[in-house]
Amino acid sequence: EILAKVGIKSEAVEVLFEGLDSGSPEPGVDTEPYLRSLSLDMAGNPNVLLAYEMNGEPLSLEHGYPLRLIVPGWYGMASVKWLRRMTLITEKFHGFFQGERYIIEEKDGTSVPVTDIQVKSLISWPQPGMALSRDSHNISGLAWSGSGHINRVQVSHDGGETWNDAQLVGPRYEYAWQQWNYDWTPDSDGHHIIVARAEDEKGNVQPMDTHWNRLGYVINGVKPVCVNVS
Repeated sequence: EILAKVGIKSEAVEVLFEGLDSGSPEPGVDTEPYLRSLSLDMAGNPNVLLAYEMNGEPLSLEHGYPLRLIVPGWYGMASVKWLRRMTLITEKFHGFFQGERYIIEEKDGTSVPVTDIQVKSLISWPQPGMALSRDSHNISGLAWSGSGHINRVQVSHDGGETWNDAQLVGPRYEYAWQQWNYDWTPDSDGHHIIVARAEDEKGNVQPMDTHWNRLGYVINGVKPVCVNVS
């Protein structure tokens, strides 16, 4: 809406967002303002917002007061806080906080930018190391994805050898956590490895292992929870 009111010239290709914060690319190097860009198509997505309130109250300082860009479905680095300026630019932006940080850098030196949130789930109960009885237990957790609703969560209590569907519970909102639970009655004493994996509506499945990258972004492999049953 704001871009439409301003008017976009034909040569513009991206919108550059500048925050009031800054950082140094390397120790001893002058600081740079926090700058991130979005393509015109992405910036024009109706879900992309300029937020000045949250839950009916002005944004708090830590959340980006007085104005913050919100890019739903993308990792937080795209949602520039303390927004100072928006600029239409005529070529792709490759600044430090976009081209050298928040990238997936492969072992061969190639890289791709970090963008949409990858599908992931976590177990919130039981906690690692808990001692459980042979009674029935309600395994529960959360799942989310930047690419759409969570369609399925599966739980394994043998480290991923076999899988069972969990029940999705609670409201289903785009870009929000999806609650899930699964009733499990252990059939043996001893050490059990519980893992959960999620699948979103576009068919993206949470991987068993996290994809290695030098800067350590997008950690979405399954996280095992080990318990002892007696």
